[in-house]
Amino acid sequence: MKRALLLVALVGTAHAAPITPPAGWTLDPSLAPPPAATRFGGAVTKVSVYAYRAPAPGAVLYVNRAEAEVAAAERDRLATTELEEPRNALRRQGANAKAEEDAQRFDAATNQLVATVTWRDATVGVIDSTRLVIAGDATKLVAVTGQCVLAADAPADAIKTCQAALATLDTEIPAATRVPMAIAAASEPPPKPRPDVLDDGGKMSLPAIRVEPTTPEPDRRPVYVGGGLVVFAAIFWWNRKRREKFEREHPREVPDRIPRATAKKKRDEDADDLHAAAAGPASGAQDDGEAK
Repeated sequence: MKRALLLVALVGTAHAAPITPPAGWTLDPSLAPPPAATRFGGAVTKVSVYAYRAPAPGAVLYVNRAEAEVAAAERDRLATTELEEPRNALRRQGANAKAEEDAQRFDAATNQLVATVTWRDATVGVIDSTRLVIAGDATKLVAVTGQCVLAADAPADAIKTCQAALATLDTEIPAATRVPMAIAAASEPPPKPRPDVLDDGGKMSLPAIRVEPTTPEPDRRPVYVGGGLVVFAAIFWWNRKRREKFEREHPREVPDRIPRATAKKKRDEDADDLHAAAAGPASGAQDDGEAK
């Protein structure tokens, strides 16, 4: 099936309207809405749109005719999709739109599908009556929609004549060439979302959480301690070597035969002598005075 879409809007005298409008109603091309962007599942479509205005304000009759070539195997499905449009329009109006009539059927006498939907929205003061007929032959489908948009306070005769005109919708397919059609079974609607309800959580089921085991890091503390001991040992060894070198380069003036304690005492006495010499004679005279 081709997916390109060809729309031809025919308003006014280019094509005879597929309806007998109420007497005295005027064809007004300025009120005609633009054709729908897609019809019959995106098949190549010819669309004609019309709009009629009542003599008194508050009532408008919209009519559109859509024609498309479709495969026989897709005929019932596409016709059913088109048949749902008046019902979908009611849903789009929201909760304030109250349905007064909503019906779909196959009319065996005329060999066509028929949908009728009427709703009223008191919040905006609008009444909408829509009738849709669909017929087909061996190669094509034709859908004709008539829609009466009425003000709640529109004259009663305007409402009555507009709704009566909907019965004259004509697909213009000869009755002898029409093929029987059926309303395709609706697909199962998606499940309604369940409202959130607070409970004790006893019925909650959570999937198992898999925790990957982690590979433990090697303990490097013994290495750090051992390295520290090696560094300290190296420092002590280096200090000892420096001390031995210093003693070799600066031997003490103490004979080797003098014991170590005596040598230390000797070094202390030498240090005292050096301090006394640095103090000078004044310090020595002061010491003598204190002695006297």
